[in-house]
This record gives sequence, C-alpha cells and structure tokens, in this order.
Amino acid sequence: MKVIKKDLVEKLAIKMNMRKNLSNDIVTAVMEIIFDELCVGNKVSLSHIGTLLPVLHKARKSGAIMGRSPVMIPDTLRVRLMSSLMIQKKMKELQKSILMDHVSFFK
Repeated sequence: MKVIKKDLVEKLAIKMNMRKNLSNDIVTAVMEIIFDELCVGNKVSLSHIGTLLPVLHKARKSGAIMGRSPVMIPDTLRVRLMSSLMIQKKMKELQKSILMDHVSFFK
C-alpha cells in the first residue's frame, strides 16, 4: 500500500479532530519547510523516522548503452534517508513475519 499526501491529510484530520482543509494546510506547510531546509543544504531529523540528508553525488561517466558512446552524468544533489533505530527494528520484525508466512510449516 502506498500512502499519499491525501491519506496523511485525512488521517491527521481524524486523529486531531480537525477540518480537512486545516489538516491539508498543516501537511503542506511541514512538507514545504522540509523541502526548503534540504534545498539550502541542511539536514532534517524526524524523530522515530530518521534523518534526511542532502548528498552531492559527483559527476561520473555512464556505461555504453546499446552501442552508443558513454556520456557524462553531471553532479546531482539527492536526498538520503538515514533511518532511525526504531524503523530498523520494525523493518526487521516485518521481515521476520513475512518470512514466516512463506514457510509452509507455520501455516
């Protein structure tokens, strides 16, 4: 399942018992603040989720694709998520439960 902004707005409105348009304004503002901070090169730490870091990937040469000559890929600024220990623990638990579902002995 994919969670989109609309889902976040609806869940926030229900959890905080507020109107959806106010919830939408809050979610939009938070996303804009995170975006602005990353654009100026600051890292953003979100408790229980992790830290978003702007990372510069240096220019590099691509491989030859379909007989064409390699091209240079320019420097690129990307966002990296360093996940929190809480998320890492939850992912390990999820992975174990998924693996157990696939073992016929446990079904």
